[in-house]
Amino acid sequence: MKFKLLIAPLTYLRPNHLMDFLAILFVFGVIMAGCAGAGTTAAPGQSAGSVSIPTPTVQTGTGSTASSDGTSKDLPKWMSTELRDVNSGQKFHLADFKGQTVLVETMAVWCTNCLAQQKEIQQFKSQAGDKVVSVSLDIDPNEDESILQKHASNHNFGWLYALAPGAVSTELSQKFSNNVLNPPTTPIILIDPKGEAHLLPFGIKSANQLAGFVKQYGGG
Repeated sequence: MKFKLLIAPLTYLRPNHLMDFLAILFVFGVIMAGCAGAGTTAAPGQSAGSVSIPTPTVQTGTGSTASSDGTSKDLPKWMSTELRDVNSGQKFHLADFKGQTVLVETMAVWCTNCLAQQKEIQQFKSQAGDKVVSVSLDIDPNEDESILQKHASNHNFGWLYALAPGAVSTELSQKFSNNVLNPPTTPIILIDPKGEAHLLPFGIKSANQLAGFVKQYGGG
């Protein structure tokens, strides 16, 4: 009945007026379809779940994008925030390793799955050497540098270990997954030499699997 009520008035339009009316409807429909189809699309060559990291830049003169610590202001917090290696006291940023493959593990000392994953990382690094940078970020706010350093020392883990500031943990969960803050899922983010970050599958990844991921993303 409603359909008939909508159509009925059209029968009283003259042919030329009816055609004008239909033309207006058609143009309106095209505009609405264009609006509905608009949205954010992945950049060419960027897969779902990957985050493109801007290349660190240092410019001189007016309009410099470099911050006081030498990192680019365009970088996300988790890449540009200063971290401190509990083993050596060395300060660093994840953005410092431009052109290298970086494995970023989020973990906690109490997590037994994390320990198992770190033993696989240790075995992988014995094969890969310094070609791949490993960073373990402790995301448990209840753990401090002394606890983390003791953990690394007791197991002879010689790569970079640091406490993750709250802002870094929050941004990682927002960009990748809430499970990044769930240590038993053994999260690892691989940053390839081009600066693109890839969240690897959850679960303990063997040394051979890690080698495969590094090769897959251009670091082998």
